[in-house]
Amino acid sequence: MDPKLLAAIQTLHKLDDWVALATTKKNGEPHVKPMMMGYGDGVLLFSMTGKQAKLNLLRDPRACVALYRSGDYAQVIIWGTMELRDDAEAQELWNGLIRRAFGEEGLAQRQRSLSIESGTCLGVFTPRRWRIFGLG
Repeated sequence: MDPKLLAAIQTLHKLDDWVALATTKKNGEPHVKPMMMGYGDGVLLFSMTGKQAKLNLLRDPRACVALYRSGDYAQVIIWGTMELRDDAEAQELWNGLIRRAFGEEGLAQRQRSLSIESGTCLGVFTPRRWRIFGLG
């Protein structure tokens, strides 16, 4: 990941903070939902539940993520593509995401097998471009 982007994310984002994830519905309307986010080697990681965002991403993998800090104009807007995964490596990444946000006890309470079709899956977001505001 670009060092400036990573630094901006690390400055603005705590693992238990919410970010806004935007996808595009079939009719072209935006679909925005609050999400918890982590990051890995060059990618952003999301625990994807619910149906609409997953349906949108399966049809059109383009997405946008907005991170912001309450009380000022510091923000990062990131455009990219999201891949939905439920394979063994994705399960390990998802477990790590939940463990970092909630600890071992939190992971034990939330433990589940990933499934794109019938439940929670891992969203792996690859940044393509971004804008950083209010961070110097």
